[in-house]
Amino acid sequence: MEELKLDQVYLGDCLERMKEWPDHCFDHCITDPPFNMSKKNGLGWAFSSHVTMQEVWDRFSEDEFFRFNTEWLSEVCRLVKPNGSILVFGTYHNIYQIGFILQDMLKRHILNSITWFKPNAQPNITGRTLTESTEQIIWAINETSDKAKAWEFNYWKAKELADDKQMRNRWFPPEDAMEVVVPVVSPKERKFGRHPTQKPIALIDRLVVIATRTGDSILDPFAGTGTVALSALRYRRRYVLIEKSPEYVSVANNRIAELMNTARVKILASRDGGVGEFSDDELAILTEVPVPQADHLDLVCEVPSYVLGGANTRRKISDRLQYADQLKYVGRQGPYYADAAMALGLVRPAGSKGNTGQRLEVTELGAEILKVSKTQLAALKRHIVLNSPILKYIAAQLGIEITDTANDETPNHLLLHEAKIAEALEGLGLSRITAQRRTTTLCSWLKQLTQLTLSV
Repeated sequence: MEELKLDQVYLGDCLERMKEWPDHCFDHCITDPPFNMSKKNGLGWAFSSHVTMQEVWDRFSEDEFFRFNTEWLSEVCRLVKPNGSILVFGTYHNIYQIGFILQDMLKRHILNSITWFKPNAQPNITGRTLTESTEQIIWAINETSDKAKAWEFNYWKAKELADDKQMRNRWFPPEDAMEVVVPVVSPKERKFGRHPTQKPIALIDRLVVIATRTGDSILDPFAGTGTVALSALRYRRRYVLIEKSPEYVSVANNRIAELMNTARVKILASRDGGVGEFSDDELAILTEVPVPQADHLDLVCEVPSYVLGGANTRRKISDRLQYADQLKYVGRQGPYYADAAMALGLVRPAGSKGNTGQRLEVTELGAEILKVSKTQLAALKRHIVLNSPILKYIAAQLGIEITDTANDETPNHLLLHEAKIAEALEGLGLSRITAQRRTTTLCSWLKQLTQLTLSV
């Protein structure tokens, strides 16, 4: 039996590989199996020379396909820990069979089904049916229905992604704020090669974030070009991928290697990756609590008082900020101030370590900022901002040593490098527009620190 190693892309047949590994060695499985929709001569349509889905690996007889699905799903259920998540993609070609096998044959608990709308769906080629423009994702729990319990579901993160409303199980361009928009696969994601059924990383990110937790291991027995590995790396999870095509294994490894060279993944993979040393709590803040568009530092520092006064959720903080004279209030900006207070270590999710619940509590640092005198407050604000994970990361990227003595010029020095700050934030995986917006916030804080120094 071959020793199982995490963070690997294995070349080979998934049934043969999985049979070598011990029971319950993975926390979850996220996978996009063959749909059995390919034809010997491919799929094409009139007035076009474009032909798709003639892949040999996606062609089975009816009996072969049922036997194949039963075998690989049985192995996945053996390998995934009890109450782990099993998330499987499909269309009408395979999804009902997958559901039958999981629910009726293997007696797994079906938690949800998710509908994903594909804006770039292939046109209908027959003119005799509707255009197939969605895929489904079965979310099963690896336990019988009477024993399924305590599965991982990051409810509050899902709610945050759905504009602070309960996330629905349909993900496509929104009719209202409760929909989740997932873009198509970008050309950048196909830089090293194309796969006919490649999924956008934003889609896999959603599943990883809401169905797994930091440090969990994820199995993907049909790896394709390795998107599950990329999402795992981006969110501090472990992965094991299996792919039978050497070409796709090469593409996956190239994509992983490129991502491993980004600053975001370097700080996760190594404490001394050239970007400073971070504690586990600081890593969580740096990668999971973004610096939002919360430009008013004074209001960010008031958030602990709101939490102590009963405004102990992002929504309640948002409501409280409507009465802040300094803020030209836009409803969606309110929760950003809660996130900013978390990014500076002033508040945190209530309860045990790692809890991602909605309710917040004040940290020791947050309590301290409420007690100090006005003179002490200026120095403390400076210390908090300059020693926050995001400023430590940026300073390391720019090669600037941070000091927080009263007359030090660190804030002014950082302000001279606004363009480089934006580049550093892009290195964390942010889009250019988002990085620019958050740079505006960080520079606003630095300017306010300068003003505080002058006023003391």
